[in-house]
Amino acid sequence: MALEASYYSIRPEAKNNWRELNLSKQGLHSLPEGLGERVEKEKVTDLDLSRNSLSSTSLPQLSLSLNLRKIDFSRNEFTELPLEVCSIASLRVLLLKCNKIKSLPQEMGSLLQLEELNLSGNEFKQFPSPLLSLSRLTFLHLGANRLQEVPAGINKLTELSYLYLGGNRLQHVPPELGQLHKLEALVLSGNQLQYLPSQFKGLMSLKSLHLHDNQLQTLPQSIVRLKNLQELSLRNNPLVLRFIREYSGAIPSLLELSGRAVKHHAIPYTPEIIPETLCDFLSRARKCDNPSCSGVYFTLRSRRVTFVDFCGRYRVPLMQYLCSEQCQGSDDVFNYSSSSEDEEDFVSAERIKRVLLG
Repeated sequence: MALEASYYSIRPEAKNNWRELNLSKQGLHSLPEGLGERVEKEKVTDLDLSRNSLSSTSLPQLSLSLNLRKIDFSRNEFTELPLEVCSIASLRVLLLKCNKIKSLPQEMGSLLQLEELNLSGNEFKQFPSPLLSLSRLTFLHLGANRLQEVPAGINKLTELSYLYLGGNRLQHVPPELGQLHKLEALVLSGNQLQYLPSQFKGLMSLKSLHLHDNQLQTLPQSIVRLKNLQELSLRNNPLVLRFIREYSGAIPSLLELSGRAVKHHAIPYTPEIIPETLCDFLSRARKCDNPSCSGVYFTLRSRRVTFVDFCGRYRVPLMQYLCSEQCQGSDDVFNYSSSSEDEEDFVSAERIKRVLLG
């Protein structure tokens, strides 16, 4: 197909001094003839080929495109990345989302100027190892694939500020992830995570952490040190669902109320006064977790989970068993031993913008 003048538009991007050639939604099955020459002649820096039907593993038209900084191949039919793309040393942004790619060539590690890479919505089962050579990578999207693990070498991507790994099959993430000190947003939602490594305390720049739709039972206490965290999404995890679903709001039985009254008023009892079965029942009294409450409970208790202490401290989930719903506990429950390290964990409540539990 020849490249007609009316077939494309070139738009200058004044902000970044980029020039865009838009060939999106043109029903392309192959690149137009003369595309490479036109790209060079017009000094195009931004090439949009998204929403076509491209599938070729070879794109010789791009082999001489020395000025390209951004290519958008999103929503095509690629099963692998054409090698010619790996020779465009000037490339900074590469968008390949919603294709059928299963692996990347080792040559991709030569794109040393690449800052943004979107591989979401493909068919990766393993983390592409060539990515670990892209030392300038700042934004990495790998969501909606089939990844089962993240390599420890992820700590080589020291410039990452945004990492999207949602919608995969991850059961754990490596401790080395906590070494990405510039990371500001981390999306791990829609996986099968049961725990997070304590090394997450190293993510000191993190502002947004998405953990919803996993199998998390609790969070590491080290997460309290993420002083810049503003958004935490936890919905649809066992640590939240357990709290919501187990709450019954049942009315205490007469046996429960009578037993509490006996304990509260210290009424003496012996097998000679009441049946032995009642003595056994009274011996199973449990003290309320609220240190300011002298109450007890037997079979009916109120559960309370605290995820965030908005009084000024950011905490991990804590399950309390209280004698009643009205017994809300006191701040003493959260008073851990004081130390200089604890003082560093203090987080201003106003920094915590959103905690999404449901």
